[in-house]
Amino acid sequence: MGRRLSARRRAYAALITAAALTGCASSGSTSTANNPFGDSITTQQYDSLRLGQDEQTIVNRLQMSGKPENLVADRIVRLFPRHDPSAGACSYWQIAGDSALIVRLCFSSPAGKLVQKLERHA
Repeated sequence: MGRRLSARRRAYAALITAAALTGCASSGSTSTANNPFGDSITTQQYDSLRLGQDEQTIVNRLQMSGKPENLVADRIVRLFPRHDPSAGACSYWQIAGDSALIVRLCFSSPAGKLVQKLERHA
């Protein structure tokens, strides 16, 4: 039993390491080492987003998808009002040049339309 548990721990550690390396390598935009969200967007990019836009259109324009809510620290998630996860998915971003400004974009499911955009200072 001890060997199985040890093997599981090694496999889990390898999986986490691979995910971390993949996440770091996938960013080709304005990433910074101290950005917990990987990618950042500018205030101009954020301001240009309009409610009702397709998620795929936004992702294609920004060339990144933000960090999914289930991977964001609870202290950041709590800055924003609660939402029903079954109604859609939210992603989080840091605003370039302002490490304290975090934005959340929420898209409806299954339509994939932008239904909410909020910003908060961390």
